[in-house]
Amino acid sequence: AEYMGTAPSLNFLMRLPARSEISCSLLGFIVVLTCSAGCAAAMTLTATTVPVFGVAPPQSLAGTVTDLGSRSPDSLRVLCFVYTSLWYSKEGSAVAADGSFSCPLVIVPTDSLSRLFAAYVVPQASSYPTANDDKYLPESLKAIALAGGVIQPGGAPLSLSFGGFWWEVRNDTGGPGPNIFASSQVSISSTSGLTMRLTPSPAGVLCSEVILVPVFKSNLGYGTFVFRVSTDFTVADWNGVLGLFTYEGAGTAPAPNPHRELDIELSSWGRDIASSPNAQFVAQPAVATADLDRFAQQGPVPESTWVLNWVRPGLVRFKVYRGALASSAFSADALLREFAIESPSVPDFGSARIHMNFWLYRGDPSLPGLNNTHDGLAHSYVISGFEYLAAPLPTSSLGVGLAALSPLALALLALAA
Repeated sequence: AEYMGTAPSLNFLMRLPARSEISCSLLGFIVVLTCSAGCAAAMTLTATTVPVFGVAPPQSLAGTVTDLGSRSPDSLRVLCFVYTSLWYSKEGSAVAADGSFSCPLVIVPTDSLSRLFAAYVVPQASSYPTANDDKYLPESLKAIALAGGVIQPGGAPLSLSFGGFWWEVRNDTGGPGPNIFASSQVSISSTSGLTMRLTPSPAGVLCSEVILVPVFKSNLGYGTFVFRVSTDFTVADWNGVLGLFTYEGAGTAPAPNPHRELDIELSSWGRDIASSPNAQFVAQPAVATADLDRFAQQGPVPESTWVLNWVRPGLVRFKVYRGALASSAFSADALLREFAIESPSVPDFGSARIHMNFWLYRGDPSLPGLNNTHDGLAHSYVISGFEYLAAPLPTSSLGVGLAALSPLALALLALAA
């Protein structure tokens, strides 16, 4: 499979191995970045040995750096990092004469539970960008990187790639609910997309959640988040809640919404889904009527596309379309509902992240209702696609009028409107 992604100062192609290779302990990847001064062709970092999730230390990330152009191996260094819900620098590696490198990544037991690893080739220097208990890798690293990228551990890591981003898979107990969130309830398919399940078990109902990992802070911010859902929410589990939302765990925003929580939620909240509201748009904590739009959508709606457009502090716009639509295919004919919240409950973006979860209302499997988790069966939602369209810069920042904007920027402006 191939994954194409872009970041403000990096353009890269990551080639992931075939599924048969993923089942082994070795994962190879190739990342090609835009050539910088001094290299005749795009430099390439290839990882040939990757630490396996859950295996005790020591373990190393090893590989080769090729296509050096006019640079010599001894002028380069590979910087390595681990992500365990926060980023940490690990010991880097010199590049040997044959282009090989080896970073000791798994040094202490907690390193073996890393969700992701990162490796970047940079010029030799007296000091380097570092991360220590940080939400993001340093932007200064992006500015100097010659090649590199992010890769999963081998084995069964608590991460996945979907919609052009890496996602952390939740595996703990807590809110909302409270509930048991289990990594076993999340799966990814190249044909159908991301499946999120509720499954009864002897320990209780197992729920699912994934959290977007932006890697660099500049990779995520104001803009439009698009979620394509290939499950009919009008006939779903009465007591299941599918959440598509923004959230910041640290809660650093001012009241009334310190966690920066803007929600799309699909649920009838334990009521008969045939005669009750089955979805809502909300800026938490919904202290004002204008911060909440709860509605009943008549079915069937086998596929739908949900849009959260965080325009700026004080304004968010929500939309839902019939059909699993790419952003380029949005049309007035397919629009089912839209709602704007212009309120102090919409904070600045800060360090918010995108979450998707499927959880049990009140954490109580005994609640009555047809087609619910009390019937002893698993229930699921399929998220067939995700898009993030970054907000265009204001005209005053660009120093140009609308006529000078690119077609993509104009399309984003139209979508935000």
